[in-house]
Amino acid sequence: MRSRYVLVLTIILLNPTLHTNAIAQTENNVILLEEGKDNRGPIFIEYNCKEISCEGMELIINNNQEVSNFSDIHRVTWSGWSDGQLSWKLVADESVDISQISENFIFNYNGTVEEEDLPNNIPLSNHDDSIESLEATSVCQLDKCSKKNNGVQGAIYTGALTSDDDKDSINIIGNNGDMIAIKNFVHSNEMNIEIWNSNGEIKTLIEDLSSNIDEEYYFEYPEGDLWLRIVPSVEMEYSPYQFQIIRYDSSKESPDSTELANPWIHGTALPFGEEFLGHIVSSDYEGDSLLVRIGSKMDLKLICKFSNEVNIEIFFHQTGGNETQYIESVNHCPDEIHTNDLAQAIEFRITSNFSVSWEIGLVADVIGDGGNLGDAPDYIWQHGLIDDNWLKINNNGYEYTGMLDNDDEIDIFAIEVTEENGSHIYLNQSQGEVNIQIIILNQENGMIINYTNGSEIIAPKGIHALRIEKKNGESGAIEYSFLSPEFKIYEQDNTQLEDLSSMFTNFYIFVGIMFLSPMMLVIWWNKENLRGNKKLIFIEQHEVKRLANLRAKISKDIDKDVIISSLHQLGDSPWESVIQEWGDPQLKHFTEQVEVCIWKINEDGTNLLLGLNTSNKIWNMAAIRIFASEGPAVTISEITPEQIFDGDEIFLGTLEKRNSIFLKVAIANGPLNIDFQLSGLVGGKPMAASSRLAINWTEEE
Repeated sequence: MRSRYVLVLTIILLNPTLHTNAIAQTENNVILLEEGKDNRGPIFIEYNCKEISCEGMELIINNNQEVSNFSDIHRVTWSGWSDGQLSWKLVADESVDISQISENFIFNYNGTVEEEDLPNNIPLSNHDDSIESLEATSVCQLDKCSKKNNGVQGAIYTGALTSDDDKDSINIIGNNGDMIAIKNFVHSNEMNIEIWNSNGEIKTLIEDLSSNIDEEYYFEYPEGDLWLRIVPSVEMEYSPYQFQIIRYDSSKESPDSTELANPWIHGTALPFGEEFLGHIVSSDYEGDSLLVRIGSKMDLKLICKFSNEVNIEIFFHQTGGNETQYIESVNHCPDEIHTNDLAQAIEFRITSNFSVSWEIGLVADVIGDGGNLGDAPDYIWQHGLIDDNWLKINNNGYEYTGMLDNDDEIDIFAIEVTEENGSHIYLNQSQGEVNIQIIILNQENGMIINYTNGSEIIAPKGIHALRIEKKNGESGAIEYSFLSPEFKIYEQDNTQLEDLSSMFTNFYIFVGIMFLSPMMLVIWWNKENLRGNKKLIFIEQHEVKRLANLRAKISKDIDKDVIISSLHQLGDSPWESVIQEWGDPQLKHFTEQVEVCIWKINEDGTNLLLGLNTSNKIWNMAAIRIFASEGPAVTISEITPEQIFDGDEIFLGTLEKRNSIFLKVAIANGPLNIDFQLSGLVGGKPMAASSRLAINWTEEE
């Protein structure tokens, strides 16, 4: 009788199922959690006690109505194949809290499952139809995969080794030069991943990864076929494993679905505000490049991640198609970048001696003026050609904000009028110590036609300018805001009027005689002037004020567009009125065909105003040379409006008859004296005009 008792006791100690049933029946045990999952494939469930012990800890598994119990005060696990509904409970003593227990799982998360036992050995070829190949290509390259996309990249593979003699060989689809990443290798028992290359004749072990590999491992797809083999490290029974594998196709890296080149050759810059992902394999010595759109005068913060060592060069792509190097050969990104006043895009050129994954992002606390990227340009686009540097404002009711920094005086925006007949435009609300002008432009050549200080103005269909400038020469930083201008359709008055003038013939005659009588008296008083004895000029007061205002603008070093407009307005004014306002020119020449005048604009003589007034003849192929007959030669540095010049000669082209033009000429040096010579074709014959005497230029006479 006694020996029978001992036998029963031994069975209880060796059989965990019987042992756990006994514990589960104790009154002090409680259910800590209860879970269920409909899952097909290898499964591993593990709970570990984080304390010294967890009394009464027990795992109860119900796999398709087959119940198993496992208990231990430190660790309880279950491994097996599930082909349907699986549920389980975790039970422990009432003194144990769920926070004292950690958990680990292997489930099939809609991935690929080992349906049949895989071959133990690596085949020489993958053309055996009985061997399944794993497709793990990812679309996530550059900005093609948004962070909002919660889908898993590549493939998740779940399998199991049934014993310590079992090995699993898995073929991976790809091409030489592709980047392969292995991530999140988890297993219920100790095992390794081997990386093999098979080319049909020989097979080579590339790498043997231990079970404690890093979270991510990158390598290049070899020439031939790529195989992964899972091998056990210790004696084991049924042991599930799981890993994620990703293939990045090297032939579809770029926006145009080609290999990413260095430097950038893939079209326009990528949008600002995204994070971009790329990969460089060890055999790619040229590396990758990334071109991202930015704006001028931006303070950028960089987000850069690299899986291994890299070399980086950074370039600014600027207005006019030029590029300038910002950083040369560094192994990490700077924390911040300040863009220059011409920057339109930033290019990162990345190389590495390793297979490396890179991720680059750009952020900015302040995007820019008006919500556009960077600082708004301080000049109007030329020749009617506008690009993305200028923000286009329309009738959208938005509030636009911006800033004029310490070294920033002017911001230019674009206003687009879409109505065929044009629109009335006016600003109804703005804030900040700024002056705002609406500038109407010629749509063919970009010249200024008219402008207003924000009050209503009629604008034809096309793109015009909104100019914002600091008030009173303010030197500090100024914030401003304005609502988008109001647009009202311009409607022409097509009312038909009836001619009733015949009813008022006698009245017209009487009024005509009455108003002409004083004029006859004035003509009598000025008969001597009309005969040419005196050359007196009468200018209306408003014209005097306008000419004085134009002279002030031309004399100051202000916005170039305003100076160009002032010079054009000067050319539209009577020639004699301009001479009366500017005074006697320093240099003057008069012939039957043309009159030439040159004035000093500033005392040091580095800026002059050149005026030409033609008579009733057209000058073709006209050119004027402003030179020094003695001393240092005259060197012209700039002409406003822009004209072609070479050294001291300015090419004027065609001078229309009875027309005045004015040019502001900047001289790089201070000549001792100055002279001029005008040449061209008049009536098809060569014609020249020059001053009789050179005049002293740098000293006051």
